[in-house]
Amino acid sequence: MKNLLVLFLIGVVGACSSSDPNEDDLTKDLGEWVDGGIDLEGGEADQVGGDSADDGGGWADEHVSPDDAATPEDVGSGGDSGGGDDDASVRPADPYSVETAWKFAPGLLTPVVIRSAVGPITKTVTVTVGNQSQKVQLYRGLGSGSFVTTGSEAIAVKVTGTDGFTTTTLSAQMRPERTLSGVLTGDDLVWTDDKDIVLSSDVTIPQGETLTVGSGVRVKAAAKVNLVVEGAMEALGTKEEPILFAAKDNNPWGGVRVMGGSALLNETWFTGGGGDGTFAFGHSKSQPVVFAQSGVVTLNGGGVVDNPGKAFGGKDATVTLTDTLVSRCDTGGEFEDSWVNMNGAYVVEIPNGDGLAADDDNDCVYLVGAMIEDGAERVSTLTNIVFFAGKDDGIDHNNARVLVDGAWIENMAHEGVAASNGRGIVVKNSVVRKNNQGIEAGYGAPDVVVDHCLVVENQVGLRFGDEYDWKATGKLTVKNTISVKNSKNNVLNDDTGSGGEVPGAIDIQCSMVNDSEWDGKGGNLPGVPSWDSYGCLLDGSPGKNAACDGNDVGVACFGD
Repeated sequence: MKNLLVLFLIGVVGACSSSDPNEDDLTKDLGEWVDGGIDLEGGEADQVGGDSADDGGGWADEHVSPDDAATPEDVGSGGDSGGGDDDASVRPADPYSVETAWKFAPGLLTPVVIRSAVGPITKTVTVTVGNQSQKVQLYRGLGSGSFVTTGSEAIAVKVTGTDGFTTTTLSAQMRPERTLSGVLTGDDLVWTDDKDIVLSSDVTIPQGETLTVGSGVRVKAAAKVNLVVEGAMEALGTKEEPILFAAKDNNPWGGVRVMGGSALLNETWFTGGGGDGTFAFGHSKSQPVVFAQSGVVTLNGGGVVDNPGKAFGGKDATVTLTDTLVSRCDTGGEFEDSWVNMNGAYVVEIPNGDGLAADDDNDCVYLVGAMIEDGAERVSTLTNIVFFAGKDDGIDHNNARVLVDGAWIENMAHEGVAASNGRGIVVKNSVVRKNNQGIEAGYGAPDVVVDHCLVVENQVGLRFGDEYDWKATGKLTVKNTISVKNSKNNVLNDDTGSGGEVPGAIDIQCSMVNDSEWDGKGGNLPGVPSWDSYGCLLDGSPGKNAACDGNDVGVACFGD
């Protein structure tokens, strides 16, 4: 594995709940799901099985590549999108700002954080680190690249795009090392940034003890080494002095395993992990870099990038991810019977961004089952998220209970959202585009509700049924939603296990699907609307103020 420098370029989150481009709060009106769940129609099923099938098409020949993915000027149906990123009149004087104070360590994979002021751009920029240059793909304002770093001198970083460039200089620092292993007690439970922490073999934090990791700490883990948390872990990084866990000597380490304990991870980054195959977990059979079983994990900021394993895993766990980047990991995360809350997360290039087809269950997130607490099901929430460029599904739902609000899901090789087995998922105020299929209610009896969404430029927009032999007996309910400009079908009722169409399986109201079967019925409108780069309808577009609730059809964009 190479010595890497990773750049995190962050811009405007996907869909919008305000017509003000600077407002990124997409969580308006979460409804009863957050407060205690709603009664989903369609019931539950006892069938078991895997994730959604490959329903045709392919990543390499049918989906946009990173180089031609949508920029603000090509989103919509020909209307004014609010200006493109090549318009000199709207270029900021300094389009990127470096917001970190990393002290490079030769031999480690080192993340760098950069923020874009250009807007929700999807384009390629050139990143130069020292005397090395690399093309880096941005996905709605965010991207990452990898670089070899050598020596301990200060390193110049330059980001160049059609909107201008930004330069900065980051420092380098050699530190003495402190080697730890085994069960930690006493002073070994406090890690400070005066020395690099070297984990030479597995380390355990026992019950009743707390590991405190100070800001700016760098942890070098030997090959396949794991940090097992049976007690508590508090990693207290800051944006100015983040914490880094990385592989020593470029040999993939294991991961952080929270086994009945808890881990608070503030501004903490993980690279080069997930290399211990004895702890492989989930469909793609790789080790999670951060795993919890009957434990609690909270990650604020930071991220998991350039790892051979999956980013996150959980079983009977509570996992909260806020403003986190996941990129170039085997899978974004897989969770069984867990309560998962993601807000402001970017999950991109899963498992990589090479544009080649793969079939290894590389989902951005896979949710199986639901946590039961005091007899009630906990609802997992995915809000303000961007899932972009994945080789399987964006959200793979299997008998889970999920609310999605304010998502932008684009360029998935299979489904943007794939639901199966039972329970249900609500998707609202979200944009789902340029996937093989947009949103699918598949085998078993999942109840899928789509409300105020923009589902466009997929091969199939909305589908009931899938390609498995198991019958689909659930329900697809669509309201206040736009599903147009999908190359094969805007709406498809076709289930292989049932031998074709399933009568009554789809209900569409107050929507625009440009389909003669639905137009003019249930308050549905004909025509093709126009929208901007945030998914909001343009003034004068069909569908303005025409939803059942008086808002726009499609993404409900509030404000002046």
